[in-house]
Amino acid sequence: MNPIRILHFADFHLGIDTIGPMDPETRLNGRILDYLDCLDALVEYAIGNDADLIVFAGDAFNKHNPEPTYQREFGERIVRLANHCPLVLLVGNHDMPGMIEKASAVDIYATLQVPNVYVGWQPETLMIETKRGNVQVTTFPYPIKSQWLSAKETAKLSSDGIKLLWKKKISKKLKELGNGIDRDIPSILLGHFSVSNAIYGSERPYIIGWDAEVELGDLLSPWNYVALGHLHSHQDLTKNGNNVPVVYSGSLERVDFGEENDDKGFVWVEIKGTDDVCYEFVEVDARPYKTLRFDFTGGVKRPTEKILEKIENTGLMAHIVRVIVDVKDEDADRIRQQDIYEALIAAGVWAIHSVQIKRIVGEHTMRLDVPVASMTQIELLDAYFEHNDISGSKKASLIKAAKDIMSNIE
Repeated sequence: MNPIRILHFADFHLGIDTIGPMDPETRLNGRILDYLDCLDALVEYAIGNDADLIVFAGDAFNKHNPEPTYQREFGERIVRLANHCPLVLLVGNHDMPGMIEKASAVDIYATLQVPNVYVGWQPETLMIETKRGNVQVTTFPYPIKSQWLSAKETAKLSSDGIKLLWKKKISKKLKELGNGIDRDIPSILLGHFSVSNAIYGSERPYIIGWDAEVELGDLLSPWNYVALGHLHSHQDLTKNGNNVPVVYSGSLERVDFGEENDDKGFVWVEIKGTDDVCYEFVEVDARPYKTLRFDFTGGVKRPTEKILEKIENTGLMAHIVRVIVDVKDEDADRIRQQDIYEALIAAGVWAIHSVQIKRIVGEHTMRLDVPVASMTQIELLDAYFEHNDISGSKKASLIKAAKDIMSNIE
């Protein structure tokens, strides 16, 4: 049989426009155009390679009430894809409003009954007809705690108890959905959530308290391919095993400096049979980010000149750049920031994010052994307490109070 060709992408986050020049022709922020350029490349690839099905694993916009212009630009490309083949839009946490009664950012496609567009707003399995055969798509949108757990159920539970009950309910629902899959027809699980052994990226600091982590074992059967969104780093959680591919496509564009070193793109999947699935990651030309770091805390002669030399010898054309300088307080005024800005402009950078001069006074600055983006709020809080000599029962009681507060925040 001819393989069924599926394009999987996620975490578009259209609407991040806090940096970059405005385009004089469209009057749109340049970063918006960057995102749309990446989506255009995806559309061209899907059509040029004759995709049978497009699955989007959530977070179309950066907030649930996007500007009408952003809705228009996204919608034009979604309709173009849908004119070629069926498309499933899953609801991610950024697409959801604070109140469950309100519509998500992508509900409009279901309301208008846009041909060939399916909105995954609840856990269910859709049977989708493609030109090369039927595909079962099980949709599992971001699980909001208040939709899964009642106040009565959680009233007497600790934060760990709430988390365990939440995970059990999600696991039970996945099993129910899996039991309804016809194993003779190709099937995909399309989900927007965290998996327990996945690698977090720049999104980690924005997850309040803890997330609804799903166990990997709940995803391995009976689907032929698991297409995930929510975490921004492309990764295959079963790459070294013989199980079904469980794949995060990663975000289509870089969201911030936490994704500076990540490749960005989408996943092209071919299902030749229910036991024969292959895929490849297709990289797009995302806007490059670059951080220039300098540690002058041990003292340095001519610090500005060293920074300018680094700028001149580093390829920064068309990059978004930030400069971070750790320097002794008494040496900070020797750094000529205006010269740094002028050198960055001369190097052809697309946008200057910031030039940060961090004055180090004595030994009061807290240093971490791992990147902040890889730490949870509780881990950061624990490091802060250790740095400030807060330990023992006092630290334990403060961390418990923080966990209790976080567990009650939606």
